[in-house]
Amino acid sequence: TATGTVTGFVTCNVCKLTFQGEAMLREHTSKHHPPRPAAAAHHQSNDLKSSWALSHICETCGKDFAYKSSLTKHRLIHLGHKPHRCDQCGKKFVQSSHLRRHLQSHSKSKPYRCKE
Repeated sequence: TATGTVTGFVTCNVCKLTFQGEAMLREHTSKHHPPRPAAAAHHQSNDLKSSWALSHICETCGKDFAYKSSLTKHRLIHLGHKPHRCDQCGKKFVQSSHLRRHLQSHSKSKPYRCKE
């Protein structure tokens, strides 16, 4: 997945990001451009392909999504549109799920605890 090595730098063929060394490129590729499972084929018909079996890549940052709807939500980050506002501190969020997670920071209850 690499092209042109210039003084130890390699470029991802999928999103064109540049990394210092093959190891960093492999880590990036496995995280952001994993191979689609062969099992995806059974989710496809002759006329309609499953949206998750296709690759949906953000044109701005190169992040890869399995679902087109996830890419659509993600694009809002780049637009700076944050319609979900915390009533307690005024902080704004792109997605309502991010606001819900943030609201836990104002709560005294801590649903997640570290194991000692």
